[in-house]
Amino acid sequence: MLLLAVALAAAVPPDDASGLAAPRGRGDVHIFKLGEKVAPHGGRVRIKPPVEWWGNARVQRKSMTVTIGARNVATDVGSVRLGPGKYQLKTKVKYQTWKLVPHVFVLPPGSVVRLNSTTGNDVIRVTFSGCRVTSVTDVTQSSGTLTYGCYFLGWNKVTQEEFVFPVMPVQGTYQPGQFSDQVLEHFLGGQYAGFVSSTNPQDLIDEDTALDQLTLPLELSTEYQAPGNVKTHRDSRSQSLVVRAGVKPRKCATYADFRAVNFDFSEPEKYGDSMGQVADTLRSAGKRISFTDYGDYVIEFREYRACDENASLRVGFVDGRAYAKSYST
Repeated sequence: MLLLAVALAAAVPPDDASGLAAPRGRGDVHIFKLGEKVAPHGGRVRIKPPVEWWGNARVQRKSMTVTIGARNVATDVGSVRLGPGKYQLKTKVKYQTWKLVPHVFVLPPGSVVRLNSTTGNDVIRVTFSGCRVTSVTDVTQSSGTLTYGCYFLGWNKVTQEEFVFPVMPVQGTYQPGQFSDQVLEHFLGGQYAGFVSSTNPQDLIDEDTALDQLTLPLELSTEYQAPGNVKTHRDSRSQSLVVRAGVKPRKCATYADFRAVNFDFSEPEKYGDSMGQVADTLRSAGKRISFTDYGDYVIEFREYRACDENASLRVGFVDGRAYAKSYST
């Protein structure tokens, strides 16, 4: 059975490194006004309930009812896709607010805390992050005692903050190892905790153990902030929404697009647009009309579709960067 080397003191971390979750402030929820939306050409735009929240607040449900004229489009939905038109939206939200109050979280003796897994309640999650040898006492020439400092982390799901529990000191033992004459083994609560390639017990200090779980010898406690005086609220807001039709996308380049392409004959790698940037500016990847590999560099010309059917628009690239361009009618 594990024995405490030093009695566990009050489990509240000091103020300068407490990790106590700071209150996030008064919680509130707001249904904001939607601005004008633009639907893609020939398509629809997705609308979600215009709800935002902050501080100590949690939205439980939000929904919209949408009408256009006397016709119902959607009722109590979480999202809806709308085409061009003038709509009426009614948004409803159900939410909770609370204030943070201090609590003490206790893991009782005998609790098994596993490495990299969590235990706790609905607010606090506790993770055992391992133990490290902090001191060694040479009792005899063949064996001795040591003290482990065992580390636990806490996660407060309410405040979304992590904090550190006080380090728990726990006794263990060490003895000559069976792996070789130059190895010491150390044990924590009868469980094998690792070995060190030295006959000097002091070499165990600061060595991490390989334990995958720890059974608490005494309770482990810490203060944390938990919600108190939880209140449930409901709110709603009606508003109009105009969805405008987006312009039909062009699949051709104008002279203004051509002028927007950056190129440089002397230093294309520095000042010239990449082939991808040109394709985005000219709204197509273009058609390759020439390609020459000179070994040290590659020159390629591509022709792009101009909106003026009588125009010819070409861009030359050196290693994929624009170094020349031409527009002729």
